[in-house]
Amino acid sequence: MALVVWIAISIKRIEDLLHYMDDAFGFEMDPILDYYEPYNKYYPKKQVSLLRLWDELNLPHNIKKQEFGSSLVIIGFHVDPSCMSLSIPLSAREELVTAIRLFLDTSSSRR
Repeated sequence: MALVVWIAISIKRIEDLLHYMDDAFGFEMDPILDYYEPYNKYYPKKQVSLLRLWDELNLPHNIKKQEFGSSLVIIGFHVDPSCMSLSIPLSAREELVTAIRLFLDTSSSRR
């Protein structure tokens, strides 16, 4: 994925592109929507440019992960730049607390 992101930024000139593992995301202050024919939808221009690059490279992608808006879930975090907030769902927080408690539990001899 790193090479694909490099191509997107350096060759295709898609600015403000970020990625984590196989998730790519970015921002546009005043998005200009562009039509992406395979999904029969309008998306921000940079997003359509990235989708077209993936098509050119024959990389699979699906419509379910193609989101845009003022707040989004990115790699499990709810990001809302308007409110300047970043949060995780309650279930994910509970799972994290449980994992930390198990890690810190010294009552067993698993270490």
